Order: sequence, then structure tokens, then C-alpha cells
Amino acid sequence: MSGLALAERLRKLEPKNVIEMLKASSWVDNGPYGPFGQRFALETGSKEYRVIVPTKKGVGDFALRMLEVVEAVAAVRQQDRSEVIEQLENPPARSVRERKTAKQTLTPRPFQYLDEEKPIEDTTGFSMPGTAKRGRRNKAA
Repeated sequence: MSGLALAERLRKLEPKNVIEMLKASSWVDNGPYGPFGQRFALETGSKEYRVIVPTKKGVGDFALRMLEVVEAVAAVRQQDRSEVIEQLENPPARSVRERKTAKQTLTPRPFQYLDEEKPIEDTTGFSMPGTAKRGRRNKAA
């Protein structure tokens, strides 16, 4: 594969797919790297790998950073880098169950009282539409 063809394939990779693949492969998310990067690390028996995944395609060194990621993953998996790029270009489709589970984990849980016998009183005076007690408006008038 020529250098230009490789660079073009790297520029087309989706950061979201790369991040999901790293997380699924036991890479540790070490937090953000500036406003446009995410740091990942993986320790194997004898070596530690560290990469920075660009989170936006418009970053100037996007292709270079993606190449570093691809080469690190290829070394860990003992694969050719073209195989890794192919996997990143065509990520496996997530099942309906996986999507539903992911949605449930991202959905905020309803507030639970620490002491069920003593709920916190609403002192704001606001009420949701349809929950106000009837006749309340007429009392003020």
C-alpha cells in the first residue's frame, strides 16, 4: 500500500470506532489530551503501549496519530496494520441488545431517597403541568 493510499485510509477512520475498539480490547482510557485527543494505554507482559486518539477529524496530525494507534494495535495483536485498518473501517455491527443495554446505562436513574420514610419536601412552589391540586388558583384570587 502506497503512503498516499495509507494516509487517505487513515483520514477516513472514525474516532468513535477507534475509541470503542480500544475500550473493547482492554486499553485503559487515561482521559483527555487537550481539547481534541483522548489518551489510552495498555500494558502487556513485557511492554507498555501509549497512544493518543484524535477525537476530531480536522486535527492537523489526525493521520499520524491514527497511524500510531494502528501500529500499536497491530503490534499487540500481532497483525498486519492493513488488517487493523480494515477492522476499524468496518466495525462489527452492535446487536439490538447491546444498543439497548448501552442506552439503559446512559439513562439517568430516578432520584432515590436515602431515608425512604423522610422524603425531601418540595419548597420551590413549582409543579408539573397536570399535577397541581384543583382549586389552587381560585384561592389566590
